[in-house]
Amino acid sequence: MLKKIVFCWAVLVLAGCASAPTQSQFESADFGVQPIEYEKTIKTYYESRLKDPFSAQYKFTHKPKKFYINDLKRNIFGWKVCATINAKNSYGGYIGWKTEMFMFRGEKIYRSPDLIVLPSEPCNANEESGIGFIEEMKAK
Repeated sequence: MLKKIVFCWAVLVLAGCASAPTQSQFESADFGVQPIEYEKTIKTYYESRLKDPFSAQYKFTHKPKKFYINDLKRNIFGWKVCATINAKNSYGGYIGWKTEMFMFRGEKIYRSPDLIVLPSEPCNANEESGIGFIEEMKAK
């Protein structure tokens, strides 16, 4: 029990260390090359993770957007891509549409839902809880 309390305290302290990038950091940030083949890359990503990858249905409603994520003491810049997937379970029934967020650097997935928790809310709403959208920040 004590270990859990110490762990939660440490996470809260470390989370407080991250700060949003400044305007000058935005202007000089290296986002990498904007991905072009992101749909193919995401489909390939799911081929080894789904029970029946060939029956999966995909929706890509937005083009990649400049994006950053706070990773403790540094900001990581890249491109946000949202994909909505509907796939079959072990019983052969579709499980329903689920939106996932990926962070790209060039044509490669830099952060994925199984590597680190990337909330899907930024795919559905404009929210900045530890996650940033460059276009919105420049408008401020």
